[in-house]
Amino acid sequence: MSMVRLGFSYAQEDKTQAIKYFAQAGEDGPHQAALYNAGRLFLEANNDLTRAMAYIRAAATLGNNKRTAKFATPQITQTATQAYEMLSNMLITDVRLDLENMVNIFEYASMDDFPIQGSREHKLWDGAMMNLSYYMGGISRDQKTLTRVSDNLARLQNSKKLSELQVVLLRNILVEILKLVKEEEL
Repeated sequence: MSMVRLGFSYAQEDKTQAIKYFAQAGEDGPHQAALYNAGRLFLEANNDLTRAMAYIRAAATLGNNKRTAKFATPQITQTATQAYEMLSNMLITDVRLDLENMVNIFEYASMDDFPIQGSREHKLWDGAMMNLSYYMGGISRDQKTLTRVSDNLARLQNSKKLSELQVVLLRNILVEILKLVKEEEL
């Protein structure tokens, strides 16, 4: 039995197993419907917003890559795109996220894979995340490190290529970084 069939057979009774099979089929195939269903179940069963965004976006954009376009269908692309847009809108308007979730979702918050690897914006994001990980990991737990994070993110905010969700996430990440800066001042 294929991984996709196993995913569908478990979808009602054991969502954890269904996610496992859908994710495996989606990644190995790639299988567009399996990617979409893995994302849908990550949201429904686990409320795992990062993985939901990742898998649903992968299903929606599968046809954009010359190598994987043959595995995409217009109907599933449309369904996945609508689901991605609904989830993005939900994250923009309704969901409160902690800093870790905002950071993790950011890279999936654009259908255009923005920021593009190697771009100025990607370097700003990477620099900010490297310094944030130094701070959170206790390697460099000082105000200078947080200032480097906020400076990079503030420059990234000027990009015209950010998606609406990325704009909101970036603004909220900066608010959380500023809270950490204030705590450091005390």
